[in-house]
Amino acid sequence: MNVFEMLKRIAQKTTYDPGTDAHREEMLGHLNEAQNEVFSAEAWNFATRESKLAVYGDVVVSATIVAGTPNVNDASGLGVFADWMQGQLIELEGVDHYILDVVSTTVLRLAENYPNNVTGGAAKVKQRFITLPGDCEQVVSIGRRSGVSPGSTDGEHEPLSRGSDRQWNLDLSQVGSPSMWVPGDDVSIAPRHVAPAVAVSAGGTLPVGDIKVVVTHHDMHGRHSAPTPPVTVTTTATDKTLTITLETLGTARTLGIRRAIWFSVPGTHSFRLLEENIDESVTTRVITALPVTNWQLLDRVPRQDGNYQTFRLYPRQDADMTLTLTYRRRPEPLVEDADTPTIPGPFHEYVVNRVLMDEGWVTLNSPTMARAYAAKVHRQFRAMAQRHLDKAPKPIVKGGSGMRRSSRVDRYLNAEYFDRN
Repeated sequence: MNVFEMLKRIAQKTTYDPGTDAHREEMLGHLNEAQNEVFSAEAWNFATRESKLAVYGDVVVSATIVAGTPNVNDASGLGVFADWMQGQLIELEGVDHYILDVVSTTVLRLAENYPNNVTGGAAKVKQRFITLPGDCEQVVSIGRRSGVSPGSTDGEHEPLSRGSDRQWNLDLSQVGSPSMWVPGDDVSIAPRHVAPAVAVSAGGTLPVGDIKVVVTHHDMHGRHSAPTPPVTVTTTATDKTLTITLETLGTARTLGIRRAIWFSVPGTHSFRLLEENIDESVTTRVITALPVTNWQLLDRVPRQDGNYQTFRLYPRQDADMTLTLTYRRRPEPLVEDADTPTIPGPFHEYVVNRVLMDEGWVTLNSPTMARAYAAKVHRQFRAMAQRHLDKAPKPIVKGGSGMRRSSRVDRYLNAEYFDRN
């Protein structure tokens, strides 16, 4: 069941008008709220995702720095600096410094000017923090599957709380084969609140009608800020070229950020990626056509508003390796008419019934309608719990149901659906 069908079903039972944009936005909010609610209620197997994370051992280089400047030059000229080093640490003369940007394979930029001249001195780049995927809600496990014997637990890293990390005062300089992981500070990519200026001119092949444009800032790890306020312009049969003027930020690679432009064309509701990795010094982009024919498949603007979770390994990895991350994810938001809930198909109706239950209580003041849909929601939730709870298999006890009822499910259902008067 897609968004169009869900909104149609709701319109048949309520006073909701699918032709009114304000009503559509309101109902989409309720549908997404219902989907988010069921996702967070239990440890569903359909909410579990596996991802591979590349982590890197320390990189030792011979560095040259001019006092009073922020650039660290690779004196060897081997070109060992890589994108992953942005936001990490480089040890210079026994002190760690934050890497603001990777200018090239031979130049790093620090967040501050370095006070001393360095000529061919030893420097060590350390990957201390690793970013979790943007849709990660909760980590289930982190470990290695490659290079580890089947059935062995050597590759599974134990979680360690930040409180225990402080209590044990773990040595951050310790390097070896990791055995634990520790949550790190969240990274926030700060938004720029200056919207782009967009002008329409002759020529081009862009669609005719209202086109909306937003801009995000991002780093070399693909972590994006929240978007700027949207700017809407109208193209015509003869004027289908956009000139987008971006905020002036300064010379290249001084802030450690790039820009990305996102667009929404007539008949759509989500913003798609038009262009990214636009340098700080660039102020103008001229767009005459959509980037690809099947632009509907382009990435949508990130939805975590610039906040990303991180973790670190202990001891810090002594070599490059690939970690397997298992995590609980957030559901994909319902935006376009063709979008479908991120739950198994047989239970899409749950999301609609959950909204109708609330509409019965809040909007229509109909306890009869609300209780009828609450009963449906209860049955569907129980069915999902029977089929899709992510847990280890248990032996079937003779004379029993074969599945122990979850107290969390009971609390969720009873409090939400049956304790209302």
